[in-house]
Amino acid sequence: MTETKKYRQYSHIQLMIEAIPAAVTLYDKNNILVDCNVETLKLLGFTSKEKFIEEYNKRFFDFSAKYQPCGTPTMQKKDEVLRQVELQGRFQTEWVHLDINGAELPVNVTFTRIEIDGNPFNLVCDIDLREIRLAREKETETERRLLKSKIAHVEATLQKELSKREELPAYVTKGSLKLDILANQAFVNDVCLQLTNTEFKLLYLCVQNEGKLLDAELIYKTIWSRPLVENKNAIRSTVKRLRQKIESAGYNIITKRGKGYVFEKIK
Repeated sequence: MTETKKYRQYSHIQLMIEAIPAAVTLYDKNNILVDCNVETLKLLGFTSKEKFIEEYNKRFFDFSAKYQPCGTPTMQKKDEVLRQVELQGRFQTEWVHLDINGAELPVNVTFTRIEIDGNPFNLVCDIDLREIRLAREKETETERRLLKSKIAHVEATLQKELSKREELPAYVTKGSLKLDILANQAFVNDVCLQLTNTEFKLLYLCVQNEGKLLDAELIYKTIWSRPLVENKNAIRSTVKRLRQKIESAGYNIITKRGKGYVFEKIK
């Protein structure tokens, strides 16, 4: 299994980046893009994560302006930023992306060095600056304060999710149901369930939110890592298969018609 494929099976990492209310990308030690959240796809105009990652890794410089805000050529600026991240562990700067149509996207970007399975990764968080620049042009103090608050909220969420990840247990247990997070395996009474990667991610999401209503849009965004586009059949079929596999553990995924799903103990 390649390092990228090995990483992408870690459901808790994907849940973490989807929880951050900004565009988030993740790069391995060779600076290869290995994952992103739905906000990244929206920002750059893509609908498929797989297509975006493939295109981005093939032609990175087509997704950045020729020169960055400081006047430095993108290639040189990229090397400078990566050196600072390696030295400091965290670095913030301004950057200009290009979306799928070539339009400029000014962002405030924060690089954070994290470790996954003993390997270094860069978690990159982009905050769209177009609204902020518009507020500056309008000289609207209220808008500036609101946008400053938005940046602070994203930063706080990022730190919160990173802290949660550091405290994440290797196993999660619910009665006779046990999830091995890193191995992407689930057990009932120590018997391994034959789950697909999608089924495991859904089960992990359910276990984390026992008793809470999970709507279709949230499930689809988290599990399939793309916006919901009238594809609720994928959710229904996955839930149906998973129900049958976890029934012996005494848990069920209840359908709340028109609302979503609730994971709860069978009474």
